[in-house]
Amino acid sequence: MTGDKVEVPPALDGPAEITLEQAMRSYRRIAFLEHQYATEKAYVDAEVARLQGWLAERQKACEGKVQWHKQVLYSFFTLFHRRNPKDKSYKLPGGGLVGQKKTADQIVKAQEDEDLIATLEQKGLITANPFLTKTETKLQWAVLKDQLFVMKNVDGTDMLDDLGLPMIGYRHHDGSVEGMEGVRLQRGEEKLYLKLGTGLAELPPGDIPDDEPEE
Repeated sequence: MTGDKVEVPPALDGPAEITLEQAMRSYRRIAFLEHQYATEKAYVDAEVARLQGWLAERQKACEGKVQWHKQVLYSFFTLFHRRNPKDKSYKLPGGGLVGQKKTADQIVKAQEDEDLIATLEQKGLITANPFLTKTETKLQWAVLKDQLFVMKNVDGTDMLDDLGLPMIGYRHHDGSVEGMEGVRLQRGEEKLYLKLGTGLAELPPGDIPDDEPEE
């Protein structure tokens, strides 16, 4: 039937009649082109999956190395800040290390309520201020905390106990003070950041790292 002609709707700018041979060729070309595209797409999808897997491995390796170097900087700045407590930053080329206190210092319990109540009773504080307790075993912590403060030396520095920890005082209503046991000063959490350009990346706390990971 080669050479037979079939009627097709007139094209706007093409031939009015197409031979069966031409139609069959177009039919085969459509099948070939669609198969070709499907094959290329499958290849690309496989390559994308392979590259994504490779990139995920590279990301994991890079993050591990970055973490190691961040711990080096954390250890360095921690030691620097310990030796220079007034310095809150350290300049580096193109950036620096920055310390930022995220929470304020606060006085917290160092004992259970029952033990603290026993201390308060021994000092005669509950007799002077019954509002310090809810029950015989439950403390009104907010009430007690309002009376507590960090004791200071004449020069304004913290007064330290035998363990080198800040001493906490209790302020009576008449203005007199005395030391208070069973509580302690919890320092505000200070986080260290690596500043690169305009961005800040938090430095993770940790000990000085072991050997540097291989590149």
